Parts: sequence; structure tokens; C-alpha cells
Amino acid sequence: MITKHLIVGTPDWTQFQHQYYHDHEAPIIMTKGLTDSDISEPLATWQKAKFHQNCNTYANAYLQQFLLEPHAKAKQQVRRLVSNAIGEHFREISGISTIDSRFAANLDGYERRENVIFKYHPWHEEVAKFLRTHNDLPDHLWPEIEHQLFVSQAKYCIYVISDGSAEKWMSIRYSSIKGRSNRLLNQWNTVQQRSRGTIQEKQPIYQIRMTETANTICA
Repeated sequence: MITKHLIVGTPDWTQFQHQYYHDHEAPIIMTKGLTDSDISEPLATWQKAKFHQNCNTYANAYLQQFLLEPHAKAKQQVRRLVSNAIGEHFREISGISTIDSRFAANLDGYERRENVIFKYHPWHEEVAKFLRTHNDLPDHLWPEIEHQLFVSQAKYCIYVISDGSAEKWMSIRYSSIKGRSNRLLNQWNTVQQRSRGTIQEKQPIYQIRMTETANTICA
């Protein structure tokens, strides 16, 4: 993996989101099957997602203050606790796959010596219950981690769901499950074939997640 040290929201970070297929896009791509009819809906959403140009600045400021900053603080606290617990230091980095240069990932934490990644998820009771019951990730979460494991070639991911406190804390070690990585790669290949374009022309999926909030702010 070729590592990058980027700051969220900077021009370099934004450009990085446009240039590759990313881990945070994987769950949306995997929401449908591999048939032409199934993939048309997420593909159309993926291609058309855009912010309203006149409200970018205000929307980004709102998201930064009320969504990104609290999340970042909790993530930093959890990452520190995980690092202390296992005696290894996790660094938040971005990376590009050396196996397939189409793919990149933004990692909440990466420990190079042991080749392990870390992923933080805000506390959610139903997700915590699923992890506790199945020792696995639900269908809407594992594509992101499979993507990260493919890019980083890490042995496993320490996946933590928490609000930063010991009371609300659930974690598992997730290793790539046979077949899932291939399913994800096949889906990406299908998306690229149907989009008929280069990766550089795509709109980042993170804009889809913010569109509803931005439209509400600017209404």
C-alpha cells in the first residue's frame, strides 16, 4: 500500500476522493446484485450525486461543526484506547492499493509492524447486538472493511463500535471472509464497465451521504 497523509476537507483530500474507488463507496455499490437491472439504481445514484453549488461552503461548515468534529473526537479517543490495550500505535492514514491502483482507502488506523487496521463506528445498539451475536459485520458494513483489507493487505481489522466510553463498547477482529472480496471486486468491475468512463470522471460517494443534509440547510 502506498500511504498518504491527508487532512479531511483540504483540496488534496478532495482530489484524492475523486481519483480512486474508495472504501466508503463500497457499501453503496454492494447494495444491489450483479445483474444489469439490479446495478442500475445505485450506479445512477453514484453518477448523479452532486452538491448544490451555491451552498457548498455553508453546508461544509455545518457538517464540519456538528457531524465531523464530534465523530473525529470520539474516533481519536477510541483509537488511543485500542492502541494502549494492544501496545501498538495506530496512525490515521490514506492509502492506494499496490495490487490494483484503481482502489484507495481512508483508514481510521493502521499499524505497520503488525499489519493491522482499525475501524471506528459510532455507537449503535442494533449494530453492537449483531457483532455480539454473530462475531461478524452486517451486510451494510463488511464491504467497506473488505475494501480496506484489500487496499492495505492487512491481516485483520479491529472493528470498534463505541461512543468513546467503556460502557458502550463492542469490538471484533474481522479478517477477510472467503468470497466477499471477490464479490466486491466483481461489483466494482461491473460498475466501471457500465459507467463507460474513467475513474477520474466519477463523483465521490461521500457527496451522496451529505446531499440530503446540504439540501435541507439550503432550502
